[in-house]
Amino acid sequence: MFTILLGVLVFAACKKDSMYTAQQLNVSNRLRGNYHAYVDDRKMIFSVVSFTAHYLKPRAMNDEKDKLLFYAHGECYFSDYQYPIPDKGYIPCYFSYSNKADTMSFYYKGGTSDKLFMRSYKLYLQSADIFTLTDRNRILTFEKVK
Repeated sequence: MFTILLGVLVFAACKKDSMYTAQQLNVSNRLRGNYHAYVDDRKMIFSVVSFTAHYLKPRAMNDEKDKLLFYAHGECYFSDYQYPIPDKGYIPCYFSYSNKADTMSFYYKGGTSDKLFMRSYKLYLQSADIFTLTDRNRILTFEKVK
């Protein structure tokens, strides 16, 4: 009996770290596909976010010493024309949401910068087709590419 109870408690403790909050699920279910942020009345694309994978449960991302860095909620490509981007013009990355899903963070995926923090933004969902990312310097409103 004690062994069963201990097993249930261990399972519940592990499961808590591997589940999404209701707010994270809502955002994850709505943000799918490719989005562009424009400048100059839609004459030029300023930034692009392409959500390429959404994980069924958050994945723990650890460093070489097995120290937890962050929980990834999926994979994406990000490009921001304010900053130079080497090679293909976009950055393969991981993304994650805060527990309340009001902040979205991006982390480098691959290469020497693997799993390093890239940037974090306040996230505002306006609809399934429009969301806004803001930081101290700017406001980027993304529209879904159809």
